[in-house]
Amino acid sequence: MQAVALEAARRRSPVAERLGRPDTLVAVAATAGAALIGAALAERVWVGLALLVFALYVALAAVNLQLGIALWTPALFFEAVPALNLGAKAAGIVIVLLWLTAPSRRTQRTAGQAVVGFSVFRHQPGLVALGTLLLMWLSLSLLWAVDIGEAATDLWHWWALGLLFVVVSTAMAEVRAVRLASGAFLAGAVLSVTVGLIGAGPDPKNPAGSAGIARLQGGAGDPNFLAAWLLAGLILAVGLIAATRNRRLRWVLAAAVGVDAVGLASTLSRGAFVAALASALAALVLLRRQRRQVAGLILLGAVVAAAWLAASPAAWQRMTANDRGDGRVDLWTVAWSIIRDHPILGVGLNNYTVVESDYVRRVGPIPWVDIIVSRAHEVHNSYLQLFAENGIVGSALFLTFLVACLRTAFLAARRFEALGDRRNAALANAVLLATFSMTVSGFFLSNAVDKRLWFLLALGPALLQAAVDSPSPSEKRPSKRISGKNSDPADFRFS
Repeated sequence: MQAVALEAARRRSPVAERLGRPDTLVAVAATAGAALIGAALAERVWVGLALLVFALYVALAAVNLQLGIALWTPALFFEAVPALNLGAKAAGIVIVLLWLTAPSRRTQRTAGQAVVGFSVFRHQPGLVALGTLLLMWLSLSLLWAVDIGEAATDLWHWWALGLLFVVVSTAMAEVRAVRLASGAFLAGAVLSVTVGLIGAGPDPKNPAGSAGIARLQGGAGDPNFLAAWLLAGLILAVGLIAATRNRRLRWVLAAAVGVDAVGLASTLSRGAFVAALASALAALVLLRRQRRQVAGLILLGAVVAAAWLAASPAAWQRMTANDRGDGRVDLWTVAWSIIRDHPILGVGLNNYTVVESDYVRRVGPIPWVDIIVSRAHEVHNSYLQLFAENGIVGSALFLTFLVACLRTAFLAARRFEALGDRRNAALANAVLLATFSMTVSGFFLSNAVDKRLWFLLALGPALLQAAVDSPSPSEKRPSKRISGKNSDPADFRFS
């Protein structure tokens, strides 16, 4: 066999040998790309410029995958802008391909390069099992789905999110990478708010709630989803401020907090208000050593919110309106009726909107019947929707998976605290609370397939791996004196 292989190599043509070289492949791809961009510029300038930006992004992501993921993250906040949404999907495909075709990074870690491999999940085998079982159960639901086509159209979203979770968890398993990802998440939230405030965002489908008050929807296309993202970004910003020593960066982050807070208030989201209250209580419970600071921040936020509501009677009217949650109560009533009929298996993935109109007469008079019959809405509660569509098995798997991801961020924070690394502990706690806020928002939104939620969930395992890899104080002192190879995790800060 060896002789045959040698003979085949000897007979290989020089052209094939040259094309097999990486630098040759890059040159060929660059030449073809330049020709395509030139032709596009000649035909339509904006198309050519878009292709040029995309080509530059691909080149940058190929050199540094972590930076590529960070640059991709803000685009996730513009799903209602078709061009940016398309660009985000294309960039996501590039990230996955680069992650899959980087074997040299699977076994070692180099400065500025992503970690590609499954060592991140070595300490969390149960997390992998839960994620796999969840995806398999959702796939099996096609067998009993009322409408298989509707189930199939949603199933690929779940598998794509599972892949996103794995890629981000493994590629960003360094403290500086998680900081970069958190900053990118905040940047996306601020940009989305800015676009909405200057009136450059998409036309809202529902610009006003039942109280007739205009609500900010930014690049999300929905004020409630935008509010959930902004609250998570606000929590991350506080964590980043606590995690950096750079005064200039702190001022930048403080300005971002201001823009984020203005945007959050402008969404007039009651669900976000509940999520903020729950996150504040969780922070008081978890951050025992920082309870005074946390209490101070909560008091400041409460004073600002009270002043804003006092100065805006329309906002107060919206917050206190008795409108059955814009019809959510009726949707939840129908969901519970479906659950009683199909408690084990559910009606199939993405099939709530298919069967909900059949339950209108069963549950009695419904004030918001139009959003069930003529304009079929989702449940506006991720957990009830999963229960109704995938039964107790599917909902239990999803809830357990969420808890497992939150636990990884919690363990990472405790590990950093044990190492005396307060700045990175603050970052881990911020990721934990930001993710928790998104899960609370899920009680008022059908956000189980929200990419921002899964992005934050993936940062938990990444942080835990980074915390495990961080040297103890006894290991750091000799390493600095002898070789300087092992860096203090606190040195991975913005500068």
